[in-house]
Amino acid sequence: YLGVNPQYGTVAQFEALTKLAHSRGVKIVLDWVVNHSSVQHPWFIDAKNGGAKEAWYSWSNTKPEATWKQPWSGGGKVWHQLGNRWYYGLFSPNMPDLNLQNTLLSQAITAGADLWLQRGADGFRLDAVRYLIETGPGAGQQDSAATLAWWKGFADHIAQVKPDALLVAEAWASGGITAKYHQQGGLAMTFDFDLQSSLVNAAAGGIGDGVRTVTCQHDALMGAVANADRLRNSDLSSTA
Repeated sequence: YLGVNPQYGTVAQFEALTKLAHSRGVKIVLDWVVNHSSVQHPWFIDAKNGGAKEAWYSWSNTKPEATWKQPWSGGGKVWHQLGNRWYYGLFSPNMPDLNLQNTLLSQAITAGADLWLQRGADGFRLDAVRYLIETGPGAGQQDSAATLAWWKGFADHIAQVKPDALLVAEAWASGGITAKYHQQGGLAMTFDFDLQSSLVNAAAGGIGDGVRTVTCQHDALMGAVANADRLRNSDLSSTA
């Protein structure tokens, strides 16, 4: 969260990149993954060995109920056994969820964002925003009130540090749900997945009615809030 993978360069090179980009009127937005870390991250290595960061992840000393499943089609398991206990990893056993109810962890995430803004970043693409804080199996695993409140606090903080910083959320859901991340979560933009699919379908079939419908729905839900429009993202491998 604080450095650059050596495969991609150095912090000094990042700072040089942002300066050059800004001189040409280009802004740099970083991917910011708050929901989970890698199982190889130093935080998780410390946590699984009972270190100071153990509370930065979610653990269970008893086997969780089978009602805990991924809240989408297929419903794979989300609790993964490690020795005599289990840790929560919504997407994969290799991607353990961070416990954003922990104050020290939240402070570390926010301080990391501050650091990148100081280094010249102009904002963040926020990954998997719907899944930060789980309040129970099923409906409690996505779009919880606690998740929206966490994002609101983060957005308010970033607005104080850098008022013109862009926060664009990957909230993979229909417009009625993504609107909550504007209205309650304080995030300026979300990727418009409804529009993405309607644009692809229009290009394939030559009929634009779906685009018109989605655009009108967006206007009704969010008014003048801008879309973050695109045709594909990292989770969609096919081409338009």
